[in-house]
Order: sequence, then structure tokens, then C-alpha cells
Amino acid sequence: MNKIIIVLFLLISCISFSQKKIWFTEKLCYNLSSDFQLNLEYEDRYSDFNLDYSHADFGTTYEIVDNLKLNLNGRVKRTFENTEIIPHISLEYKFWNFCIKPKYEFVENRFRFKMVYTQNINENICLYTSDEIFSDFETNRFMSGVIFKHDKLSLTLSYLLLTTYGVGYDHIAVFGTYFRFN
Repeated sequence: MNKIIIVLFLLISCISFSQKKIWFTEKLCYNLSSDFQLNLEYEDRYSDFNLDYSHADFGTTYEIVDNLKLNLNGRVKRTFENTEIIPHISLEYKFWNFCIKPKYEFVENRFRFKMVYTQNINENICLYTSDEIFSDFETNRFMSGVIFKHDKLSLTLSYLLLTTYGVGYDHIAVFGTYFRFN
């Protein structure tokens, strides 16, 4: 019951934000071996039900040792102004219910540091929360959600609070869906 109250609080709290967005993400993963995986991800972002951004990530994941993965990816980013390719590299280290993901984006010369905590409710449902800090310390993403799993398919429903600092600060509420097929 407490979890339902927390989710409702988060959903109701975003009504007051000046900007509300919806992000739809799909990811396909193909295992070439037990240590090597190919990945393809596509994401659309909407503001006021209008598409204002999309990207496609393509790359590889290599498990260096147990619980430590290396990701090499390229992102094709499209806005209405331009299209660009952004290569990036990241590590993923898991321990207990935590995951740490440092990531570097070459073209934008930007570093991100993401921390994730997950808690399994049962074998098919998992709650998670994460915080992602950008290297300029002017952008922060706090995310919380629920993951539904069935065989090789998972669906994530999430709420993301995107905060940017600078001359002032801005909070953007983002509702997200994330489909993944392994």
C-alpha cells in the first residue's frame, strides 16, 4: 500500500511542472556469445504531444568479468535543426542491488555518472530508482519506476524529474515507457 501511495504522489506532483514530456524507448539485444552482445535502441521524445527529438543507439556490450560490462555505442541524434552522430563509451558495474554506470560522450565532451538501485518484488516485477549527474553539474535526472518482466521481454514504466540549473533552474516531468527484448 505504501508503494502505491508513493507512486500516486509522484504522478500528482508533476502536474505543477511547466513542461511535461513523454519518452518512448525500444531496445533490442542480441547475444553473440555469453560475453558479447549487440544492441539497438530507438527513442522518441514528445512535448505537448509533438515529436521534438529522437535518437537511435547502436553498439556492443562486452562482459569483461562478472558484474562488469563495457559498452561501446554510437548515437544518431535527430532534432528538427540537425542530425549528428555521437559516439560514447560506458562501464556498468553491479553489486548487490546497485549498479554504477559512468558514461562519456565524445562529441559533446560530456561525462555522466548514473547510480541505480533495484528491488525485486517477485520474479516478474521490479522497482527501481536512479540518479544521473552530468559533468557540468547543471543537469540532473532522477528516475523512479517499475519493471515488468516476462521471458525475454520487459516493460518499464517510469517517472523522470529532469532538473537543469544555470541562470535559474527548471524542472521537467517526464513519463517514460521502455520496451526491451533480449
